[in-house]
Amino acid sequence: MMLFSPRRLGVVLAVMVLPIITYALGLYDIAQRFDMTGSVVPVVIGQAMLATPIVFIVVSAGLAGRDPLLPRAAASLGAPGYAVLLRVELPLLRVSIVAAA
Repeated sequence: MMLFSPRRLGVVLAVMVLPIITYALGLYDIAQRFDMTGSVVPVVIGQAMLATPIVFIVVSAGLAGRDPLLPRAAASLGAPGYAVLLRVELPLLRVSIVAAA
């Protein structure tokens, strides 16, 4: 089962294709408009923009490798949605999340 259609995946991964200088120039322009040129905020935003596609790929691989019936089994045993997320999904994705960080 595909998590995203090829078109949506292309849009998400297009961030990796764009040159880094484009990010820098755009972020610098926005930082100037909001008078944040000497702040750490544009650096944090820029790093987050560059890391997001890599994190997406790593966590998506972790999602593809897990058994899709485990959350259903937990829900069928009466676990609410937050419990399924916290006690089933996140422990299964822990390695992927740590690797992406």
